Amino acid sequence: MLAVVIFVATLAMQAGMAFVMHSSTGEHESKRFLAKFGDTLTHGLTLKGFFGTYWHFLVLLRWGITLVVLVAGSLALQLIFLLLVSVLVQVLVIRKRPFLHLEDTFAFMFSEVMVSCYVYSLISLTA
Repeated sequence: MLAVVIFVATLAMQAGMAFVMHSSTGEHESKRFLAKFGDTLTHGLTLKGFFGTYWHFLVLLRWGITLVVLVAGSLALQLIFLLLVSVLVQVLVIRKRPFLHLEDTFAFMFSEVMVSCYVYSLISLTA
């Protein structure tokens, strides 16, 4: 029950963040937007294209879906899903470059590669 409440709250926050980003299209770097929301929604992002603008929203969506899979799925499906999502995120970061600075991209990619290595090790232990 608690997982459902957390998931619904996460979805509500994601919808609110997506609404703010979509309703302020083109104004993300204006003084009015920064005074109202700060740079939390846009910090370190390129704001070019869908992935650059909505990257934080997509990360929260990933966490919400991961929460549901970890609560509801079997072990094998959990590991396959985690690996699939990690590889998909790595491909998106390489192809779409949502981060403003190259150092942020390298740090994020290092983290995702470590997640993939960890999941591979868990798969090898369960086989």
